[in-house]
Amino acid sequence: MHRRIHGEDADHPSIASSLHELGIILQLKGDFDGAELQYRANLDMERGIHGEAANHPVIASSLHQLGRILQLKETLKVRSRNTSRASV
Repeated sequence: MHRRIHGEDADHPSIASSLHELGIILQLKGDFDGAELQYRANLDMERGIHGEAANHPVIASSLHQLGRILQLKETLKVRSRNTSRASV
């Protein structure tokens, strides 16, 4: 909806917010790869809005969420390796 209003290629705060919220929903559903994609898209858009090197709270929040999902994915990968070793 926001893309239809603001344009497909527009960097707009409401689109960035929607990307962030979609990342949260995907993360809660267990789709960590999908969540990572949405968080990265959100971060790219926020940087387009506020500037690449901007010191802005929404960029900090985007980096935080991206870091959390990457940490979660790594934790799951380590657990999976440990479980595989234990079953051998």
